[in-house]
Amino acid sequence: MVEIEWTPLAVRALREALRRSSLEFAKMVGVTNRTLILWESGKTSRPHASSKRLLHEVLENAPAEAQQRF
Repeated sequence: MVEIEWTPLAVRALREALRRSSLEFAKMVGVTNRTLILWESGKTSRPHASSKRLLHEVLENAPAEAQQRF
């Protein structure tokens, strides 16, 4: 697995690659919609280790076309 730095742009890029709303993607990752919005805006710290693992899982299970963006 390639280590990805989950910056606000990377989180948003994954969500957009999967064509999910912020609410849908937040549910996939197991966080609140507010938390996701704060991550994407850079107004809060980056995802914690447990959330990073979930982001990696979502990416690993994403269609190949979405994975290619990373």
